[in-house]
Amino acid sequence: MDNLIAAKKAKPMIVVMTNGNVVQEAAPGESSLGLYKPTMQLDGTMDGQFESSFKDVIRFVENNYRVIPKSHARAIAGLSMGCLQTQIIAMSNPELFQYIGCFSLGIHFNDQFEIISNKILIPAYDRHLKTMNNKLFYIACGTEDFCFEGVQTLRAKLDEHNFKYLYNETGGGHTWANWRRYLADLAPRLFK
Repeated sequence: MDNLIAAKKAKPMIVVMTNGNVVQEAAPGESSLGLYKPTMQLDGTMDGQFESSFKDVIRFVENNYRVIPKSHARAIAGLSMGCLQTQIIAMSNPELFQYIGCFSLGIHFNDQFEIISNKILIPAYDRHLKTMNNKLFYIACGTEDFCFEGVQTLRAKLDEHNFKYLYNETGGGHTWANWRRYLADLAPRLFK
């Protein structure tokens, strides 16, 4: 981000990175009680606590930093599980964000995200897509990503509602190399 801003490729912005694993104190494997073996799905992950408290994050930022408290000055993006949380937050609060970035996760019907897709995402997309007026809905995924099929399902849902989005398909999989590319592509498109 600093390099993009310094090169005047992206507008200066405040980036807030939350921990979507609400029961995880720090980096995976570390806690105030010592080291532990990291797991993919901690208790409390994707139980709605993080998503329902996200307005508190916005309130904290707006009360403590010099920001523009309007949807045209807010973006939300996430990768992998964070992308699922991004979709839930954005679709549950369509008035909050004009810019949405989804990296490497879509709508899934064949894994642990099936219930979330059926109970939360599909109804929210069906309810809000006709009235949403985002400046940018950005989707990116690698063709070898295990989430590729779910991303295509998300695109089909957006197409069903004639909702405009920008799609960036790359090679590769569910990797930091791809997510860095996607952020470098998304950031210059924000707040224009």
